[in-house]
Amino acid sequence: MKGLWILAIAILLTLVACQQNSSSPNIDSSESSNLTLFFPVPQQAQHLVSTAEVVISAADMDTLRAALTVTDTTVEGTIEEVPAGDNRHFEVFVYDSGNTLTYYGDAYASVIANETIVLNIVLYPENPATGTVIINGTFEEVDIVSGLVGYWPFTESAEDASGNGNHGTVYGAQLTTDAFGNPNQAYSFNGVDQYIEFGNDSILKPDLPVTISGWVLHSSVHSRVFITNYRDNQYFGVYATFGEVTGVGRVFSISYGDGGPTTSSNRRTKRVTAPEMDTWFHFTGVIRGAEDISIYINGIDAGGEYSGTGGPLAYDDGPATAGRIDSDPNGPPRYLNGSLDELRIYDRALSAADAMALYQSYF
Repeated sequence: MKGLWILAIAILLTLVACQQNSSSPNIDSSESSNLTLFFPVPQQAQHLVSTAEVVISAADMDTLRAALTVTDTTVEGTIEEVPAGDNRHFEVFVYDSGNTLTYYGDAYASVIANETIVLNIVLYPENPATGTVIINGTFEEVDIVSGLVGYWPFTESAEDASGNGNHGTVYGAQLTTDAFGNPNQAYSFNGVDQYIEFGNDSILKPDLPVTISGWVLHSSVHSRVFITNYRDNQYFGVYATFGEVTGVGRVFSISYGDGGPTTSSNRRTKRVTAPEMDTWFHFTGVIRGAEDISIYINGIDAGGEYSGTGGPLAYDDGPATAGRIDSDPNGPPRYLNGSLDELRIYDRALSAADAMALYQSYF
């Protein structure tokens, strides 16, 4: 569905955050974070309850409770010291005055030690066939189609589904299972010498603003994801990489180059904390200018920091390439050790609502 909405209700909210299943990673309760909950509610005449109870529990952690602040427009709250863990499952159960479950919502999010995460949860009717559901509010229009100049869903091949005919040439990469368990719906790369080239058509080299997106899983710190203009020992085009920064740790970055050698003085970059390795996530990188870059992880703006002092975005005749980027002036190219799926290039800036809709379109 387009946008986020919460049904207008005057009922008690109970939140339960638990492990996804028994195979989830063990949780070290000494590593914790803060959780900010945010449920947008449409303006309405009906009075909402003044407080709601939040319960976080699991077999291997203490139960934490906190009161939510509820107004006519929002339901929100902050819980301190949420135990860290990968791909945690948060569920919302809504009951009416008769203690009957009426609405339900859930979301998955990784809780990173010593960081605050923001969780948006959409509530849906538990049993819509039992009656009429009235939704008050508005929907924000989204568009994930216009401006799409390259699209590779990797459905059993590397063909371009945008209609522009820039089909990929596969060099060693192998079809693999995608983020949802579907076989032959993504490509895996060995991190050594495997990549895919999509040609040097000018349509794949748009001026700013530019958006790139995809699903990715990485298994090494310095994996390289995608670049719109590959060239040995030079920074051209728009690209996405993983790396490690002293004092910061593992990062995921969206960058563009000005055509010069592969140094920080020839690129502009925004970086965010990298999601956990060996876990699929969706990224959308929107580049509007040197210090106007947005990185959305699973539809949520991840913030980030800027680096680099390069000039304007530049291209030459190098091919758009997935799985390898040469960003080391003194060494060979680096490759993606992991998997990639649903790669897209837009010749415009997607909005925050577009980025969320693009992520949600796969569910």
